[in-house]
Amino acid sequence: MEQENDKKVESKMEEKKSSKGKVAMYVWLASVVVFVLSFTNIFGSFTGLPFLLSILIGGISLVVWATKSKAGKKALIVTILLPVIFFLIYLFVVRPHKLLGNTMSPTFKDGDYVLVEKLSYYFGSPKRGDVVIYMKQSDNSSEYFGRILGLPNETVSLKPGEIKINGNVLTESRVSWGNLPSVSKTWPAGVVTLRGDEYFVFSDNQDFTSSESANFSTDQDVIQNALQKFLEDSVIKKSDISGKVLLKYWPF
Repeated sequence: MEQENDKKVESKMEEKKSSKGKVAMYVWLASVVVFVLSFTNIFGSFTGLPFLLSILIGGISLVVWATKSKAGKKALIVTILLPVIFFLIYLFVVRPHKLLGNTMSPTFKDGDYVLVEKLSYYFGSPKRGDVVIYMKQSDNSSEYFGRILGLPNETVSLKPGEIKINGNVLTESRVSWGNLPSVSKTWPAGVVTLRGDEYFVFSDNQDFTSSESANFSTDQDVIQNALQKFLEDSVIKKSDISGKVLLKYWPF
């Protein structure tokens, strides 16, 4: 009789323990969902708060779940390993990035989240048409997006409305010259010959302002100097490139 009572008590305790484990599991799963959504714009300017709360509540619920079931213990081990794996992938393979501005429109727009992968350039070189993220040698504090148009040892000629590679007009349908009132074929061009480790990058939506256009139309020296400076600032080395844009993952 006593043994039967002990078994009933034991069974009730196990059921109670299992019930608490399930609640903790559901709370943890909800925290994971909030954590993932925190990397999008779904929470607007309050992104930081849901992010921190998801870590705090998710961590506590995971520990509780781990004390209540074997599945919880496995989930705890996996969760501990995930940040290490994530860090290694982020450092050497792929990482998310948010675009600011419309310089790559319409391919990518302001606020788009993209994945930038690094493996391609460990084993190969950038190709014409690749969209890359890079840092300028004159500004190591900011990252920029651009499309590779000029390759090593090529001569690039640039003026509004026309880009030439080794004397041939480049026909790149994804590249636009933005807000340009008029294009004059008589304008002088900036010219640069790329070295063996240099690339020429250009925005898909390059916007020349009306003030620049006004100066261009009246002073040939201003035209040439401005274009030459712009051209030289758009020359980067392979070591300046952080990675290649793989895809846009948000918004869908």
